[in-house]
Amino acid sequence: MDKEGNFEYIACVPARHFEKIPENMVKKEISQSKYLVFTHIGSLETLHDTFDFIYNRYLPNSEYEAK
Repeated sequence: MDKEGNFEYIACVPARHFEKIPENMVKKEISQSKYLVFTHIGSLETLHDTFDFIYNRYLPNSEYEAK
C-alpha cells in the first residue's frame, strides 16, 4: 500500500513446470524468504478492508514489516 492508500494485487498459483504457460498468464519467480499469508474472504469491492487490516492494524502491532 502506498502513502495514498493505493495498492496492487496479483492472484498467484504455485507451478512446478513453466514450459506451457497459457497466453493470458505470466511467470513470476518469488525468491525464498519468510512471508506472511493472509486470506481475503469476500468480494473484490471489500479487498481494501483486508489491506487496511494488514497495514494499519496487524503490521504495526507485530514484529514484521512490509518490504
